[in-house]
Amino acid sequence: MRRRGFTLMELLLVVGLMAIIATLAAPSFTRMMAWMRVRRAANQVAVDLARSRHLAVRWGQRSVLRIVRAPECPGEGGHVYWAVVRRGDDSVHFRTDLRPAGGRVCLRMNGSDSLVFTSRGILYGFNNRTLVVSHGSSPALDSLTLSVVGRVMRRF
Repeated sequence: MRRRGFTLMELLLVVGLMAIIATLAAPSFTRMMAWMRVRRAANQVAVDLARSRHLAVRWGQRSVLRIVRAPECPGEGGHVYWAVVRRGDDSVHFRTDLRPAGGRVCLRMNGSDSLVFTSRGILYGFNNRTLVVSHGSSPALDSLTLSVVGRVMRRF
């Protein structure tokens, strides 16, 4: 009579091979997760840029989006930014923290640490701005270029 099933030796061999494969795949999985965190944060920044511009046009007032500097981010970068639109005594503001969704994500921008949209949705200063989203010491980064007229171009 023939038995069905696997021997203990066969099961140990399969589990050992799976452990070796998992060990080899772990570094690439870590890089992929860093890349996905950077992309998620860059998407959030792109949405908030459009939102800030929209509020400036809708309310007919200038809108300021400012990055709050953080010591753990390189240069003058940060992981928190806020935007404010004021109209008389009334104001609309929002604050975004990129860390909860993305781990060690930092945002930095060429020029100053703030963007100002005029009441027509045009970027104040009349020059394009580049925002770079990075993940700690990982090589994963994503950049967004904001044109003077408020369009966002992504470079992956």
